[in-house]
Formats: sequence, structure tokens, C-alpha cells
Amino acid sequence: MLLRDLELSELEQLRLDGNKLSRIAVGTFERLSNLEDIGLSDNEIQILVDKSAFSDLVKL
Repeated sequence: MLLRDLELSELEQLRLDGNKLSRIAVGTFERLSNLEDIGLSDNEIQILVDKSAFSDLVKL
């Protein structure tokens, strides 16, 4: 699944601790090491972060 196929509404519903968040981020972004290779520009990808989602994360 490409990043562009993900539904933000699904991501917003996740409740993640630091370890789960790390695994998801690594698994998702390893596939996107070069965005130009899959034909996506920075105008086509938006990463939306709700700062409250990170309020309980333990600093690694």
C-alpha cells in the first residue's frame, strides 16, 4: 500500500504508544526512501500531525 492510499480518518483514530508509533513510521517510510521514484512531489503529500497525539510519548 502506498502512502497516498492511506485514509487519514483511519490514522486519526489510532491510539499509539511510543513503540507502536515507531514501528508504523519505520514500516511506512522505509518504502518511501525516494519520493521522486514513485512519482510523488511534496505538493501531493501532506503529513498532518495533531500535537496532542504525541503528548504521552516517552522520549527515546
